[in-house]
Amino acid sequence: MAAEGAPEDDRLWARLDLVDALLTLSGDALERAGRLVAEVGEAAQSPDERAAVLVRGARLAVCRFEVDGDVAHLAEADRQYEAACRAVPRDREGYGDLIEEWGEALMRRAREPGGRAVIHRTVRVLRDCRMETAAGDPRLARRLLTLGRALMLRRTDDDRVDLREAEHLFGLAAQGAADPMVRAECFLELGGAHRLAHRRSGQDAQLEQAADAFRRAAEAARVAREEAADPGPATRLRARAWHLRGEVYEEARRPRAAREAYRLALAEWRRLPDAGGAAGEETSRRIVDIGR
Repeated sequence: MAAEGAPEDDRLWARLDLVDALLTLSGDALERAGRLVAEVGEAAQSPDERAAVLVRGARLAVCRFEVDGDVAHLAEADRQYEAACRAVPRDREGYGDLIEEWGEALMRRAREPGGRAVIHRTVRVLRDCRMETAAGDPRLARRLLTLGRALMLRRTDDDRVDLREAEHLFGLAAQGAADPMVRAECFLELGGAHRLAHRRSGQDAQLEQAADAFRRAAEAARVAREEAADPGPATRLRARAWHLRGEVYEEARRPRAAREAYRLALAEWRRLPDAGGAAGEETSRRIVDIGR
């Protein structure tokens, strides 16, 4: 494009498109992407250009974390996403997507060792993302799910507030999710939250709610599998849901119901090339133990 005398800003955006392409590759492609981001960063003039460069820099940092596992890359991504959000007006189209991307990067950091240092920041960013999402937006369910997961990471044993809010959000997300795989994930998380609530309160009704949520997760995963090009993830989620339902019934001292749930889980694990690996073996062991 430079040889054709294209305007400088056109060349800048073309190089950013090249960065996007390089970030989907591996090996030396990330180093080349890094050089391009640095070059384009020097040329960026307008707030939109600077924000676009910062976003690519953040994505590059996340990719580098995926390569070597160094959480310092996620800290760098956090800094660049924050700077990009400051450069973009909140009413600009795409701001919600940007802050969602930032929140997802923070969630990755929060799950790593030492992640509690960023969990409050993570929740704050994800709350902001929720506020930027209108009711009825097809992205809302996924965003509620992510916020609920962050609250579950933040919760402590002596504070029920985050657990209650997470239960509420998972329920809302499950009701509003059009994508069956997202719906399955929501019900899976809801079941786990109900189970934790039971451990605090001892109320049997919460175990029943957990078992029902895991059943709904398994059913949603079945629908997702029927629609998916790759049935593996939905099959794995369906197996996990049935297995967790079995664990709940064991806690409720209902061995027959537990055995049936584990049997359904095992049938799903066996659909996978690795038969579920260690998770499939654990399901088999529980079936044997119940039979003793």
